[in-house]
Amino acid sequence: MSKINLDNILEVVKGNFSYHVTGKFKQLPPKHFTINVTYRCNAKCKMCNIWKYGKKDELTLQEIEGILQDPIFHTVEDLAINGGEATLRKDVVDIVALSIKNMKSLSSITYNTNGLLTDKIINNVKQIAAICNDRDINFTIYISLDGVGRIHDEIRGVEGAFERASTTILKLKKIKNEYGFHIGTSCVLNRINIEHIDELEKWRETEGLSQSYILIGFHDAYVHNLDRMNDVGFNDRASQEKLLKVIKRLAENKSLTNFSAYYWYDMYNMITKGKKRRSLCPLIMEGAAFDAYGDVYYCLSEQSVGNLKDGTFSEIYYSEKAREIKSKIMKERCPQCESGCMVDIGVRNNIFSYLKFLCLKNKYEAL
Repeated sequence: MSKINLDNILEVVKGNFSYHVTGKFKQLPPKHFTINVTYRCNAKCKMCNIWKYGKKDELTLQEIEGILQDPIFHTVEDLAINGGEATLRKDVVDIVALSIKNMKSLSSITYNTNGLLTDKIINNVKQIAAICNDRDINFTIYISLDGVGRIHDEIRGVEGAFERASTTILKLKKIKNEYGFHIGTSCVLNRINIEHIDELEKWRETEGLSQSYILIGFHDAYVHNLDRMNDVGFNDRASQEKLLKVIKRLAENKSLTNFSAYYWYDMYNMITKGKKRRSLCPLIMEGAAFDAYGDVYYCLSEQSVGNLKDGTFSEIYYSEKAREIKSKIMKERCPQCESGCMVDIGVRNNIFSYLKFLCLKNKYEAL
């Protein structure tokens, strides 16, 4: 057995033990982390109201540096840099550098962007890639791409958004080998684009890009988009049938290592049978985030557990208030959650349910 395979098996064993044993008795230290560096955004997406946020003082670089000196960050393995549009924050590269300095166990960084600010994005990627390569950290940039041409423009609320995002992607492709990073695209499945997914996949395949899908969700936190259900939600039978067709295809693409198939199987059963979600979320188990205002979260789609102006990250993360909020989220919200955040890790750490799923003859029969 190769060392890589043995390492993978050990990670699965450790992850399952942490989720199903250790995590039952105490709060696990954070492994998966998100920093929402800004809520400013240069798009007006149909499924999101972040761009409507009023102006508010953001944490300074010096404040972020102080926050990241907390030893709690030594266990973080994966970091996501989000917005708003992260590129609008002029010191985003410095924030990444500080994160790398203080997150001693960091092995991967993801930078999420709408791809509209091509030159700034290229410049940021070059700098971040160089820092990551020095520390042997895997670096991936994800560009939002919800359709081809006018479909993407309509969803993102910006004329020419597809042309600008695709230009960014093509320019990144030209330098990815030289600078040593990965490129992916992410798509929010919604009522506007659901019958155009085949066209998007053909474009992606032609360009040789990986694609991740996110099922539209509606929340009274973070995206604050409860008022958008009628615009982009799957509220009618016709659009729901189109969605289920896509979900079935994603769920049927099962293999020993395609953990996301189990998540889509989960979504199918939740939509068609009203079942509770079974695929675990790594963010609620051993993840956390803080945003540009200093608010701390287990899950960005749920309520904050505190603010960094009132204590250190450790004090807030391990507080009784935070544990109570986490327990409430897991009991009341997680069973109905459609979010696909880091599903590969969550499913991997629920390996026995996943193996049962792989053995199903009928892909939609109950486990």
